[in-house]
Amino acid sequence: MKKILVILFVIVFIFGIFAGIYFYSQRQKMVMEEILPEGALIYARTSDVQENLQKITSSPFWQSIMGINYERLAEKKIITKAQKIFIQKLKNNLMDAAQNKEIQKFFGQELAVAVYPVEFDFDKLKNITDFLNPDLIEEMFSGLILSVRIRPEAQFAEFVSRAFDLSATDVSFKTEDYKGHVMRTLIIPETEIKINFTRIKDVLIFGVGQHTVRKVVDVFKGDESSLMEAPVFKQAQKKFMDPSDLEGYVDMAGVFSMIKKQITRLSVFMREKMDMKTSETVKKEEQLRQFLKKVEGVNVFSFSTQWEEVFQQKYDVFFDEEKLDGQMTNLYSCPGVENKTSRFIPEDVFVYQWSNCFKLDDYWKQINTQMDELSADQIKGIESMLEISVVGDILPAFGEEIGGYLQDVQFKDFPMIGEFPIPELVFFIKVKNRENVEKLLTKLTKNPFITLREEVYKDVSLHYASLPVGDDIQPGYCFLGKYLLISTNRALLKDSIEAYNNSVLSIVENDDFKLFALGGTKKYRSVQFVKMEKFIQNLRDVVEWATRRISQKDKNKLAFKTGSERRLADIKQNIKESKSILKATQEKIRSIEDEISESESKNLDFKEKKQALIKLKKNIHLKQQEILGAYASEQEQKEIIQGYRINMRDAELRQVYLNEIIYPVLNGFESIKAFGAKSTVEEGVMESRLLLR
Repeated sequence: MKKILVILFVIVFIFGIFAGIYFYSQRQKMVMEEILPEGALIYARTSDVQENLQKITSSPFWQSIMGINYERLAEKKIITKAQKIFIQKLKNNLMDAAQNKEIQKFFGQELAVAVYPVEFDFDKLKNITDFLNPDLIEEMFSGLILSVRIRPEAQFAEFVSRAFDLSATDVSFKTEDYKGHVMRTLIIPETEIKINFTRIKDVLIFGVGQHTVRKVVDVFKGDESSLMEAPVFKQAQKKFMDPSDLEGYVDMAGVFSMIKKQITRLSVFMREKMDMKTSETVKKEEQLRQFLKKVEGVNVFSFSTQWEEVFQQKYDVFFDEEKLDGQMTNLYSCPGVENKTSRFIPEDVFVYQWSNCFKLDDYWKQINTQMDELSADQIKGIESMLEISVVGDILPAFGEEIGGYLQDVQFKDFPMIGEFPIPELVFFIKVKNRENVEKLLTKLTKNPFITLREEVYKDVSLHYASLPVGDDIQPGYCFLGKYLLISTNRALLKDSIEAYNNSVLSIVENDDFKLFALGGTKKYRSVQFVKMEKFIQNLRDVVEWATRRISQKDKNKLAFKTGSERRLADIKQNIKESKSILKATQEKIRSIEDEISESESKNLDFKEKKQALIKLKKNIHLKQQEILGAYASEQEQKEIIQGYRINMRDAELRQVYLNEIIYPVLNGFESIKAFGAKSTVEEGVMESRLLLR
């Protein structure tokens, strides 16, 4: 019994030690938002930096992008030499950041960036190059604060000293005391730009200029309010995913307000310092004011990211519906509803989209405001010909739900055209009045050349057109519940009917669809789902089909080029022979002229020789005209060949694009199994999620 008590005592004692260490470390650990000042226009914080950086650099997608042959792209002038150098530096820096132990001490745990409003005085700028002035750079970036959670053993001053090699450069440190905290200033050589930093427990804070870093100390001492207390942050925080690897917000109302204050100053600067015409600046100022008016009522944009089995990015837009512009109201005011269309979506589709915000009435009003008199008359003519009214028949007949799905892409041979990709596509829309829609479809499908047929399948009437190109293309439509489905092939309609009658055959039973929680009874305003493997494979097939067609055209052009080169060689040979004949003729003329002169001196008859001379001169004129025509033909053939050469270079570049950019990117996307997206609106917040697996 004593032994058991002793063992229990030891276990409790050890547990107490570890618990004490843990709670002590938590006490020492500062919360970023508790030491940053309130009023940030933009804020972002990321945790587990090192782990997430390694996830990125080791992902198949990243490896594919980094595996692109940028040397060859630069060689072919697809990217510039400067871009190639930048990409190479980016690759090297990211790899260094992922492996460098010193960097991991400072930037491998948690990092936050906050941007505060700055009252920038445009009057200080004499010209556009003054933006490079160190004092102005310091002023522009004085609202930026970077905070980094560092390990206890990290000594930032020593790290900076080693990074800059203070013994070999003019980099210098200055220190001062502010409210009991050591404030260090790093002065960058040649620019005199001052980067200030201080350490508060396990958080390193730095910024440009002293003001912002001192405000952090003020917050820590309780003399200023923290970001944690700011209404904007509290609002955004409620919508962050928990846990999240990245989270933040943008104070849209604050940003728009700051821009509005600076519009007039910016306009004056563009006119006086950038030599822009008054009419141009007035136009740009008015465009900006119209934009700000349109987005009025959009208050905050927040975001958060979660990197687990399913990679998620969540976005929330907070808005005041009463202040929204008319068009923006349509965008943000659509309430979420239960998505019932997933019931008739077959499981084997690879793209599916649904939305409940298709406001046909509003779209028609927008079209009417932008339509000229001629277009209005044309629409009236179509209405009269079809005996329908857009306002009276079409608008009242349809609801606000709309979408579609892509099941496959088939390649079919057509006479005179050859192989061509045909998407197996279904479009659907909710109907308010089925009887009116059926009447409308009857009027629209009246055609003397195509006769609609009808087939009843599982108690559903299918209406389809049988085309002479084969059974693979039989466009048709049917009604399922309250939805009208229109497809490129009636077989697709049958698949939807099967799924509608048996949920096992529908997309709601797909593992990724269920994992993303895109179905069920929860209310959404839009849903998207893509099976990336099948999507990329179909996209690759289409790219390869297009490449084959273009390559065949290139071969034809090459054959024409070869023919043109032979023609050019023949023309050059003809010119050479014609010149030789011309030269011989000219020599013959000179010989006859000499003979005529001699005959004249001896009073001999030279009548025949003179006739021969006239004939030779006529021949030489014709030969000269023939040579001029040959030169024109030669130039024409050269231009034709040059055009073919440009086409050949384009073909070579196209192949480089395919091999070095398009295919590597497609290979990278193939590592993503599925993509999903969903959004909803409730209580002044539009929430959207992007999901990857």
